[in-house]
Amino acid sequence: MGKKTEDILLASFGTGIATRKIEYKDAKGWGALGWVRPILSVVFDGTADATDYQLRQILPGVGAEAEQRYFRFDTNLDIALDDLDAASSSNIMALMQEGAEIIEEQHQELNVLMDKLTA
Repeated sequence: MGKKTEDILLASFGTGIATRKIEYKDAKGWGALGWVRPILSVVFDGTADATDYQLRQILPGVGAEAEQRYFRFDTNLDIALDDLDAASSSNIMALMQEGAEIIEEQHQELNVLMDKLTA
């Protein structure tokens, strides 16, 4: 009942990779509860990285051209905040800018994916 890998086309869209550093002066008094959010971020990023690696081993990715069946779109959040509750208009604009950078940097992959979806 399983599918052949040749029958699979997979697009993965990330939510951005946190790049903010934690300054010692900010974190020194956090205690165990203060570290919950940063530790969760590390766990989720590690899971996403492991999944990405595994899928690149199973399905042809970038460089496979006509055979490419796995597409990953994500970016470092160098401008926008990665906090789930950061819904200010300035952060939404920053997220939109980060999204535009994904499109600019990975436009060739997006075109290949669109061609496959519309074939």
